[in-house]
Parts: sequence; structure tokens; C-alpha cells
Amino acid sequence: MSESTASPFHVVIRGGGIAGQVLQRELTLREISSEIEDHVAFPRNKVCGGILQADSWDHLQSIFTIESQADPISHLSHFWKGKHLSRIEFARPMVFITRLKLDNDLQEQQNPCNSDQTPPNILHVDASGGQCSDGEWLGFQAEAPRVFDLQMHYGRGIYLGLSPTLTDCAHAAFLIHQNMFKTIGELPALLEKELEIRLSSEPRGTGRLKYGYRSDGLAIGDAKLMTHPFLGLGMKHAIESARLMAKLISLKIPSDYDRRHRKRFWRYNLANRITARLFHDQKRLLLWPVLRNPVLFRSAYRFIHEER
Repeated sequence: MSESTASPFHVVIRGGGIAGQVLQRELTLREISSEIEDHVAFPRNKVCGGILQADSWDHLQSIFTIESQADPISHLSHFWKGKHLSRIEFARPMVFITRLKLDNDLQEQQNPCNSDQTPPNILHVDASGGQCSDGEWLGFQAEAPRVFDLQMHYGRGIYLGLSPTLTDCAHAAFLIHQNMFKTIGELPALLEKELEIRLSSEPRGTGRLKYGYRSDGLAIGDAKLMTHPFLGLGMKHAIESARLMAKLISLKIPSDYDRRHRKRFWRYNLANRITARLFHDQKRLLLWPVLRNPVLFRSAYRFIHEER
């Protein structure tokens, strides 16, 4: 890379999840030096729903060689407190892949570009995830009996997704309000009572989570904008926000990131605010028409995900 095109930045990425890994890869492809700082050693298994939209999966495969097999998902079923509401077919199948496989696949393939001379500016980017001390929600994952479609289950203070996998068990990922339980040991009985879901293993959890914008600075993924899990945007936003950050760093205008992020992801933020308001209080029953009507759900899905 010549001096005229050399980046003035060395990028330090805090967090080695999907957002941090994609950012480092995008910077490497642009010959911009970078490093990832993560307090957890690989291989590691993050608590996550593990669902990727088709376009997100396509992009990951275009910049990485992903050998781990992913399970295609062509249908989504909605349930309210155990009652089946609707079944919807995706135009393009989503995929499920565990974060243990995905994060470690990406991390093992990183070959970051490091310049011979240290660039004059150290740029710090936060990709550390969405945990925060004042969050009212906690995330968990566990195994459950096998399913063959993606299932979304809703109840009082609980949101749970069951994903089909390549094994004999389903992957259960759920969020629950802190006021719903006192100890983790209460969760299996609570899920069975509220959602009629029986877990096959002990749940493993995260710290507290809070939805909405979390930073006005250089942050990507959940560290920038924590989206409601009902929307299925978490991993897609992680990838797309990392791509936007890499582009602006390569253009030498990272200071423009916050403005461009809000312009690029205004649909995500709007849908996040509406859904969080509806789902988290007594107005949550207003979601019923969308959940029960495939036409309404597809229209909302296309708008949020910007499908044409």
C-alpha cells in the first residue's frame, strides 16, 4: 500500500464477537491495520439466538471461508403462551449456526494487515456487546426437544426462540424480565408454566440487557444499538454496522459514523422503539394482529429488513 493511500489509523477493536470479527476482516481487505482485544479466550460459546438472514449469511461467506455447516430455516411459527398463532414461509431461508462454531470459524481465519510503520492515530472501536448494569432483561440459552421450524414463543415477561439444529435437540434462546424470577433454578418450571416449553438442559445466561442506542461514539453491533429480539436484527445489524464503520475508516472520515449510522439504520431504531413499547407492557396484545396474520407480518418484515 503506497503512502498516498495508506490509512492514518490503527484500529483497536474491543470485543471479538461477530461485529468485531467482521470489522477486522473488512479492514484487512482494505489493508488497514487493526487488532482485537477480548477478555474471553477462544474457543468460546456466546449466548445467542444464532439466526442469520440470507443476505447476512451470503456476506459472511463472501469474506470468510466458513466450513461449519449451517441449518437452513424456511418457516417461522408464532406462539402465544403455548397457543399456535401462525406459520410463515420465508422468501429466502434463514440459517442457524451456533456462536461457538461461527465466532471461532471467523477468528481462526483472521490474518490482520499490520503496517511496518505504526499509523499516527489509534482509533478505538467498541464491539463489546449489549450488556449494561441498568438493563431490566436477561438473556439465556439451553437445549430443548427437537423442532423443525423456527418457533417464536411469547408470554408474560418472556420471549423465547426455538431453532432447529443439525442435532437431535433444538436451540432455545430466551429473554426474560428481571422481575419474573429470583434464581436461575426457577427458570425451567417458569418456562413450562408460561410457554409450555420444557428445556432439556440447564440454562446458561448473560448479564443485563437494555434496548436502544447505547453510544454516540465509535461502536458497532449491540454496543451501538441493541435491537429487540422480536425483530431478528441483532446479528444482521452487527454485520452491517461493522461494514459501515470499515467503509468510513477507509475513507478517513470515522467521525461521520454516528450520523451515517442513524441515517442507515433508522428503520431498525423505529421498529425497536415500537416493538419494545408494545411487548414490554400491557399493550403487548396489540402485537396479536401482526403475529396472527402472515400478510401483515411479511409486510412489516420487508419494511424493517428493507427487502425489495
